[in-house]
Amino acid sequence: MAPKILVADEEVHQAKILRLALEREGYEIIVARDGGEALKKAQEGHPDVGILDSLLPVSPALLAQLSDLLR
Repeated sequence: MAPKILVADEEVHQAKILRLALEREGYEIIVARDGGEALKKAQEGHPDVGILDSLLPVSPALLAQLSDLLR
């Protein structure tokens, strides 16, 4: 089973480039467009690691929940 990576980026083009590059390396990619979707997909998909856009608007509480899920 390939490791899962959650990619959260509101820029569709950026997320697509990252998804394609990581899939080529054998990873399974879960894409989210915002913080709420990232949290939901992390809860459902149980990714091994997350890559979040540093400019993605995410509340500290939501970021804490994501961090807990990705440990």
